[in-house]
Amino acid sequence: MSRTTTIHNFKAWLKENGCELHDDMDIAYSPQSGYSWIAKKDIAQETEIVSVTEGVCITRDSCRKLFHALSYTPLREDILVVVYLALHYNYDNQPDSLQRALKHRAYVAMLPPIGSTLTTLYWTPTELEYTQPTSLYNTTRERELQWQRDYVVVTDWLASNGLASFSYDVFKHSLTMLSSRSFPSKLISGSGSRNADTSMSSSDNTSGSSTPMLVPLWDIGNHKPMSAVVWKDSIYTRTSKIAISLPHGALEGSEVFNNYGAKATNELLLAYGFAVDNLEYDIVPFKVGAGAGMDFSQRKQDLLRKWNLLLEDGSLCTFNLSLTQNMPVGLRFLMRSLADENISDEGACSLQTLDDSPSTNQDIEFDLHAALFHMLENKAMSTSQTLKTLLANRDTVRESVLVMLQSLLTNQVIILTRAVDAIEEVLERLSA
Repeated sequence: MSRTTTIHNFKAWLKENGCELHDDMDIAYSPQSGYSWIAKKDIAQETEIVSVTEGVCITRDSCRKLFHALSYTPLREDILVVVYLALHYNYDNQPDSLQRALKHRAYVAMLPPIGSTLTTLYWTPTELEYTQPTSLYNTTRERELQWQRDYVVVTDWLASNGLASFSYDVFKHSLTMLSSRSFPSKLISGSGSRNADTSMSSSDNTSGSSTPMLVPLWDIGNHKPMSAVVWKDSIYTRTSKIAISLPHGALEGSEVFNNYGAKATNELLLAYGFAVDNLEYDIVPFKVGAGAGMDFSQRKQDLLRKWNLLLEDGSLCTFNLSLTQNMPVGLRFLMRSLADENISDEGACSLQTLDDSPSTNQDIEFDLHAALFHMLENKAMSTSQTLKTLLANRDTVRESVLVMLQSLLTNQVIILTRAVDAIEEVLERLSA
């Protein structure tokens, strides 16, 4: 099927289901960026460019109800949407009753081909090896293992309900589509409109009343940080639709972007498969090596838990280093609490208040900060060396992956170097 036919069928399906694409907008395709929104004419400010009915959204609730109506056994909540999507790829082999219930074939035809995305789960072992100095390496491997375990659960469920199975590649692809294209389900039961920059990421939508959902047409717009778009939920539109508008409009012939919010490079590579110029809000996840609960007195455990620095499993929390938080206040207080067994938070209303209080044991605090200094300095040097090795062996990775790795490693070196400088300032103050 040609791209033109695929787009035509998708538009017809959207119209049949009450969804709208503004008359001066169109859907285009290019090998470089896939499908995208294009302004056919100048778009005025505050124009609503797309609207989608709630019934077209693929949510956990809609999938649960569908499987229940077909008398299938219950399936784990977090994989309902993924399985519904994956079943479309084996449509011809499914029972007639299920075929009639799979309503998103025109949408699935618009998704990237299986195996074409470039999230880190699709990188070669050599390419992934270059992420070793970062948290992305272990996160990717852990996600792959978890998805493989989930696939066993799904194949058992398919067999128990007499359904044709699909391959792990299909399952992995469907999971990738959800991680890279989802929106918060609270949009169809939410609280008004908001700039996309303040929206929740897909990884944040698993708590409370909001979970990841797929929204056909909304996900055609490519992501561009700082793009001015407004997401309008069904309460704001006062209809059964959710919509996107452009506060600043768009020029004829230009690509119109969506905005998934400020995301760190780690998340972009793991869930989306691309990198952007995001140094100003990029992060380096960092965890102090020590941290089993048994290393602390009960009083100190209680204190650290109170300020969310010690997790329930006894491990220390992860800190996000950034250009604006190169020495997070929580990390500073943690170092002080490790140095002072008798530290108290009496009368403190924030971690900043605690951090501002005078130190009672500067010698031990100096030693702990010195250890942290060397830890981060070694991490910065290791990351810098990996970047040099990558550039010297650039022919061992695909060009598109090379660009992503350069962005990841360069940002991490800059942020880690700033953190080392910040700790050096603390050491100078403590030694004065």
